[in-house]
Amino acid sequence: MSVHDILTTLAALAAVIVMILLARFGTRLVGLVPRRSPTGSALSLDASLSIDPRRRVSLIGCQGHQLLLLTGGPTDVVLGWLPPASSRRPDERA
Repeated sequence: MSVHDILTTLAALAAVIVMILLARFGTRLVGLVPRRSPTGSALSLDASLSIDPRRRVSLIGCQGHQLLLLTGGPTDVVLGWLPPASSRRPDERA
């Protein structure tokens, strides 16, 4: 294998990587793939607690409200909505 062959192979590999990156950023720029917004999103997973190997309780935030959700059993169960932080007494915790 000559030096020319190695350089040609490396140039082709670099061109493929550049095309992949351009396609990735191009689809976000055009709007085909939605942009992720880490802050200010309407839905968030605030906390999660494993009860046993199958079941899990999750605290989910949704537009300023919080929801307790039990998942992993035969059915998923909404345990309830928590009151907003402003309406809780100072000695209560979420």
